[in-house]
Amino acid sequence: MSPISPRQRLESARLAHRERRFAEAEAICRDLCERAPADGEASYLLGLALHDTGREAEAEPWLRRAAALDPQSPHAHYALGCVYAAMDDSASAAQAFAAALQRNPAYVNACYGLGNACCKAGDFARAVSVYRQALALNPQDHELWNNLGQALEALFRTDEALAAYDRAREIQPEFDLARSNHALCLLSLGRLQEGLREYEWRWRKTRFRPYSQPFWRGQPIPGKTLLVCSEQGFGDMIQFSRFVPEARARAGRVILECQASLRRLFERAHCADAIIEAGQTPPPFDYYVPMMSLPLVLGATMDTIPRAPWLTAPAADDLPPVPPAHLRVGLVWACSPTHINYGRRSIPFSALAPILARPGVVFFSLQVPVRPEDEPRLLATPRLVPLAGRLKDFHDTAGVLARMDLVICVDTAVTHLAGALGKPVWTLVAHPGDWRWLLQRSDSPWYPTMRLFRQAHPGQWQPVIARVAEEISTWARRSL
Repeated sequence: MSPISPRQRLESARLAHRERRFAEAEAICRDLCERAPADGEASYLLGLALHDTGREAEAEPWLRRAAALDPQSPHAHYALGCVYAAMDDSASAAQAFAAALQRNPAYVNACYGLGNACCKAGDFARAVSVYRQALALNPQDHELWNNLGQALEALFRTDEALAAYDRAREIQPEFDLARSNHALCLLSLGRLQEGLREYEWRWRKTRFRPYSQPFWRGQPIPGKTLLVCSEQGFGDMIQFSRFVPEARARAGRVILECQASLRRLFERAHCADAIIEAGQTPPPFDYYVPMMSLPLVLGATMDTIPRAPWLTAPAADDLPPVPPAHLRVGLVWACSPTHINYGRRSIPFSALAPILARPGVVFFSLQVPVRPEDEPRLLATPRLVPLAGRLKDFHDTAGVLARMDLVICVDTAVTHLAGALGKPVWTLVAHPGDWRWLLQRSDSPWYPTMRLFRQAHPGQWQPVIARVAEEISTWARRSL
């Protein structure tokens, strides 16, 4: 029997990889690479097997080696781009995907990867160009149309973005992501009822709850009990809780479901007849509605949304005293580490130095949780009082906010809480901003006491911080 040739072994590795027997493919390719270091195909397949098992750091050198051994092949460059994307290295990913496209301009997946890497890096104009290049090759790709819409929206080309989302929906009517993005784009334009109607698509495929009771459509239901269901994050619940009193006026009784951290806050507001925690079995009710659907069923518009402060809290009476002629400023610089936009919305603690250096101010850290790397810096910063240990829920946080003269906060639940309490609050908005802050505005119709400080370019917090630091001095002189 003749021995198995290297080509035959490579074919065996390819078959194992296609059948997702990655460990077997890896073992064969490692042996081949050891015996024939110049075999680019074996290096490429080994890199793929490592990438497919999530071992990006191991895959990267093998794919670089494969690209060097076969410089005209686009495939190793494309795979290398996928590895860099998985490693969250957008610049290297873009370079690798561009190299694949140089070798094969019709490589649609490389266009897709390059466009995504450009979006991640904030280069939306290049992303638009790349997505259009891909769509010229594959005009029926609904996901490409959706991605094009997102890049256009980030450039504030909203009419073109809406058209791109529409095209994605025409090609694939059940494409949830395009429908959601279309809805959020409408909402960012202040077209509240249109956007909310489209946003209801989130319930088309999956029922919100396995309830047999009917979904409430906003009609008067005297003598009946309405369950307002908890939905999405803390900030969403705080923002939309303003609509609960109007719902209560149309029903005999309202049960409000919320996360445990919000329960005491909402109980104090007396906005519902009963409040239960999410996950609890609700008491008997006749109708239900998710919290985020309230403004739709109530017919709210941007001109009619309730704006008066609707939450209260007893002012904390045990905060450390501040020197005479000093103002209290609450500070939050990072959103929850579990949030999908954690990296984009959060600010490095070191970048806050120009703000923290302002005279005449004592800062109070409302940051929960505090990142481990920030803890020693926070404790070593003069005129910054750490409070995380005493903030057990949003009722506690509201009590501290009641004592603040100003709140400076990234886009997180605390900024909604400050606005709902009617406190002066400056919200630092990452680019592109969330729909609720609308487009290129410095004020918010949702919160009359709020100012918005927006990034002009993704990731660039320094100009925002510099402007906030300058404004603090002006504001302090005016307030004292």
